[in-house]
Amino acid sequence: SAMVRWVNVPAENIFVPVDAKGLQVNQTSRVFEIIPLTENKYEEMLQAKDENGQPFFDGLKDVPVGFRLADSTAMQVLTNIRDAIFGTEKQASDDRDYRYIVEAYLTYWYQPKGTKESDVPRKMAELVVWFSPATAKVLRKRLNKGKTYTDKKTGKTTNIIKRPYALCRPDPRWDRFWGQSLPERLRHTQEELDYTHNLSINAKDLAMRPVVLYPESHNIKPEDYKTAPGVWAPVPDPKSVEVLRIQADPSMESEEDRYWELAERDTGLTELFQGRSTGPD
Repeated sequence: SAMVRWVNVPAENIFVPVDAKGLQVNQTSRVFEIIPLTENKYEEMLQAKDENGQPFFDGLKDVPVGFRLADSTAMQVLTNIRDAIFGTEKQASDDRDYRYIVEAYLTYWYQPKGTKESDVPRKMAELVVWFSPATAKVLRKRLNKGKTYTDKKTGKTTNIIKRPYALCRPDPRWDRFWGQSLPERLRHTQEELDYTHNLSINAKDLAMRPVVLYPESHNIKPEDYKTAPGVWAPVPDPKSVEVLRIQADPSMESEEDRYWELAERDTGLTELFQGRSTGPD
């Protein structure tokens, strides 16, 4: 029996055109997914063979460690030279324990051989291409033939081409096919934290300096009666002066802590990963 293996793909590793409506064939013409390879996965893929006993990937052994783009343009070459001169290159930070390849799903329109476009319309082919972003070498390319389905009632056959991506949006947006990104979530959390922090400051300010109501007929000058420890201030009739006491809500501080915990949970930067103790010891 066939098995379906579910794999969670980081959204930040997938690149599509800006006007893409999704990841399927009828939603965008190309999808690029960056795949990091650990050393064990790399060695496993080196030993992989196809149905003819040939290496599954051609040139995989030439893929270097680290993520970098091949110098395919003169501008990129000049940028690398400038970075080397001024010491701004990312070579050290890019050299990691991972190798990277790109798995691309491309819709290709071609004209059948020996025909003219005016006589025969172009046909569509869905290609799956693996290549190295560092060497710009195509490692493997195959035709995505799809799967043929037969209607039991009419007997009509339909060929459906699908890409191996399922719709999963933890934080959906009504106007996009993708969900809310981590930077957007953090920005929203920061805005909520700032708003809560300002409310807490304003509440404490009102609690320490309350609003005072007094009759206009009394000869009272508010600027002469500033709040300070030990101040004595004479008034014509103390009973006619009303002080509006506003208590600061103590839950404001716990509300700020909640937003901090939310930001730590979203980013993974918890106390443990920051090197801080999580207990009394």
